[in-house]
Amino acid sequence: MFSLSFTKKYPLTFTAVDGPATVTLNIVKGTPVTNGLQYRLEDNQEWNTYTPGETINLTEGNYVQFQNTEEQLSLDSNNYVKFDMSGKIQGSGNIQSLLNYIDEVPNYSFASLFNRCSSLISSPELPASTVRYAGYFSMLRDTGILEAPKLPATTIEGYAYNSMFQNCIFTTAPKLPAKTIGERTYYRMFRNCSNLITPPKILANKLSGVYNMTEMFENCTALTGSPELYPTTLTNRCYSRLFIGCTSLVNANKIHAEIMAPSACTELFSGCKSLQKAPELPALTLAEHCYHWVFQDCSALLYPPKLPATTLANNCYHHMFAECSSLLYAPELPALEVPKSAYSVMFQGCVSLTDTPKLPASAVYETGYYSMFRFCTNLTGLPEEIPATPQGEEAYSEMFRGCSSITAAPKLPATTLTPRCYRRLFYECTSLTGSLELPAEILPSACYEYMFTGCQNLNNITVGFTDWNELENSTHEWVTGVQTTSGTFKCPTTLPDERGDSKIPNNWTKTDI
Repeated sequence: MFSLSFTKKYPLTFTAVDGPATVTLNIVKGTPVTNGLQYRLEDNQEWNTYTPGETINLTEGNYVQFQNTEEQLSLDSNNYVKFDMSGKIQGSGNIQSLLNYIDEVPNYSFASLFNRCSSLISSPELPASTVRYAGYFSMLRDTGILEAPKLPATTIEGYAYNSMFQNCIFTTAPKLPAKTIGERTYYRMFRNCSNLITPPKILANKLSGVYNMTEMFENCTALTGSPELYPTTLTNRCYSRLFIGCTSLVNANKIHAEIMAPSACTELFSGCKSLQKAPELPALTLAEHCYHWVFQDCSALLYPPKLPATTLANNCYHHMFAECSSLLYAPELPALEVPKSAYSVMFQGCVSLTDTPKLPASAVYETGYYSMFRFCTNLTGLPEEIPATPQGEEAYSEMFRGCSSITAAPKLPATTLTPRCYRRLFYECTSLTGSLELPAEILPSACYEYMFTGCQNLNNITVGFTDWNELENSTHEWVTGVQTTSGTFKCPTTLPDERGDSKIPNNWTKTDI
């Protein structure tokens, strides 16, 4: 196997600073490769055999060096070693001395090697050009290092940097030059690094496997910018929760994704309360859950990205802008078919939103528009018509619930309904007046249930049905709380003149059509 040059053969070194310190390399589990381990206390001393579990005591300014005559150390999650330390320790030298100076980190070799060594205030050099599966997994997690080491490896495999720096305190991340990354390669790499201000430059342009960068920067609360993300073809959950909880993130860099995958960007910027600029999202064909919760609770976001996709997927925009309380307008939504939950809860709680986009779709499936604008309390401008025919249950359910500023409802021309399709559609829209036409002649189960409950100013409804369909609760409490001083209810002559919260409002005039 290729070895590093002589100039890089300065061994792994630990120096005690600010007082005495101890260093111990322990076997945590199983039988890792430890028979070639050696140590010395000064450069000119002979190397001594090191027995795992032996504690090296250092006085301030003294150091210990380690090397290995074998080319492997830890083997897997059932056979591995880790250092334990006390005092304050400065790491230096070449970590590859623990692998006989080869230019590669084999599978699991350094996994968890310094995990929870809070005494370690600086990292040794990590010069290997190739890091195999889980080679650096959790390697420096929960350490006290003040500066991240350089990571020159250009060939890295799945899990290679997984959780590597989680909970660390440095401010600047190292460049990541690898062009291809695999499954969970950067997973949780900088998670909870609350002092991290400057993100790494990520040169990867190809992804393989899944969860490639999931939670990579989760809760990095000092991070103000994001790296550019070059891959054009995404994988399942590759960017899921990538920046979730980055509360200082203001501007998001470009995301080149054109071909989506299921859950690829789920919760990508969720909880980024300072985010003002959203990246472009150019994909034209979406995948299930791909933008699910992507900007949820981004309370400073003023302007949304364009959403040019014309082919949607189940749950693709679910909760996308929920609780974006500063959002000034909604992007155009050109798709002509709305799959299951595609727009569900998309703009819930966007209290600065005053107008909806046009909704040109001709078909909406199960929960497609469910709670889409729920609690948008300043919403006044609605499309003149929402033409989509319900194709599944709860297609429009709670779509405008709690939109207390709406005064006029859009036309709803669908003549074929589905169970619970308009349930709570205008629930507690307290400014809604009328008139509203509902041309459907046959009412399925609970299709109008609670539809106008709490609409205290509603005064005009026109319907096309001839039977109250009480067994199916089709109009169960649909006009509870509407004003009962006066109003007009237009309906076919054959509809029984019955009054109450589930029928014709009391004191309204019934007019035949």
